[in-house]
Amino acid sequence: MISHHRIVQWMNTIRDTKGEKQYRILENFWSSQLNSKIWLVNSVSSHLNMNMRGIIYIFGGWYGILAQILSDKFKYTEIVSVDIDSECEYYGNMLKLPSDNITFVTADMQTWNSYDNNVKLIVNTSTEHVEQEIYNKWLENVPRNVLIALQGNDFYSCNEHIRCCNTLEDFKAANPLDKYLFQGTLDCQTFTRWMTLGYK
Repeated sequence: MISHHRIVQWMNTIRDTKGEKQYRILENFWSSQLNSKIWLVNSVSSHLNMNMRGIIYIFGGWYGILAQILSDKFKYTEIVSVDIDSECEYYGNMLKLPSDNITFVTADMQTWNSYDNNVKLIVNTSTEHVEQEIYNKWLENVPRNVLIALQGNDFYSCNEHIRCCNTLEDFKAANPLDKYLFQGTLDCQTFTRWMTLGYK
């Protein structure tokens, strides 16, 4: 799924980055991070045409590794990766390939309402990083009749996680959708990842 061109680009970026920032980039490549992203891409691929043309929005997109894997799978889509941290835009552009149709945007998810009419997929894999009120405001602005992919976890020991869930049912209650196409769990060894696909 991941081409050698991507791996070379990632390794060159890591080598060219020093100190604490290098470690921050490396955190994107824990097995739990990559496995969770590949799980999501494989799951949404069962419900979307790989040759579709449109736009995918990712919220809490971090350094864009998920955006890149989605870009390889859905070659004719545009991908917008949104994160409140401006460093994500900087390092995301360093990690991606020049040929990628990925735009990084620094913005707050709770105020985002700039959806293109041709949106095909909306992703939020950072549900544990935001307060319930912020999540609710984000979901309120999400358009209807568009596939939504959500991920969260029970990884309470990470101090950046402020809204973890104990079970998949708890996750669904905190991050509700009106219609579910998929719901499942992924064993990440030290924690469990939750995921749902569906529509609001």
